[in-house]
Amino acid sequence: MKKLLITKRGSTSIIVTIFAMLLFSIIVVGFVRLTLSEAGQTSNSDLSKSAYDSALAGVEDAKVALLKYHECLNRYQEGGSDNNCKEIIEAMQNGIKNQDCNTVANVLSRTTDEQKGVTIQEVKNKNLDQGRGADMMQAYTCVTLQEDLSDYRSSLSSENRLRIVPIRSDKIKELKYVNIKWFSDTNYAKLLSNGHQLSWSENASLPSGQYSLVPPLINASFYQADKNFKMSDLITASGDNSTDQGTMYLRPSKNGTNEIRASEVSRTFDKHKNELFYVK
Repeated sequence: MKKLLITKRGSTSIIVTIFAMLLFSIIVVGFVRLTLSEAGQTSNSDLSKSAYDSALAGVEDAKVALLKYHECLNRYQEGGSDNNCKEIIEAMQNGIKNQDCNTVANVLSRTTDEQKGVTIQEVKNKNLDQGRGADMMQAYTCVTLQEDLSDYRSSLSSENRLRIVPIRSDKIKELKYVNIKWFSDTNYAKLLSNGHQLSWSENASLPSGQYSLVPPLINASFYQADKNFKMSDLITASGDNSTDQGTMYLRPSKNGTNEIRASEVSRTFDKHKNELFYVK
């Protein structure tokens, strides 16, 4: 009887030990999986941020390339003969025409690599990055430019109320109208969804209360000139149905018009004849 009791105690100890080892193994495996998962997420996050930064760098380089290109165009229009500008103009125009990925690099004279593209950040001392510097180099491989856009979008604020949009095209004579949009029912619905207690004033009257919503009024100015012009040309009206400049004050209204004729624009040259345009 005593021998049987000892045997039962030994079996119980073995079972407890096995379950303890299984529990410990599960905890260790779970911890390892969690550690590897966190390491993978961290690596993916670093790679995605690096790729995003590279894309932003490509966009910023494209802006610099466009500024240099237009600066060179202005120099040539003023009678300049800079060889560097000639190369920049040719590289930009050929790149836009062929949608070349290396247009920005060619304009800015950046060194490119067939596999890595244009490197924008390279860690020289790997000890500063625990040996991971070589794997986290940032580079953009392809940036294409397009100057003839279907539309231009931007945001205005109380701090920055002005936008200058240059319209330069080889087919400028085919330009018949300019379409301006800055407020819609979507904007009104968005304000209501944010908890604003506002009422929509659809007519042309001014707001009558503190909760009355009136679309923003904008000042749209228009200037045109030939390649070679004098500043005095911009203060001269060309005729009754055309002008070199115009200033229109636009206010959205349910009963407004959706088209302003050239003759109406030309009259805005005279500030005494200028008036508020109600548009829809």
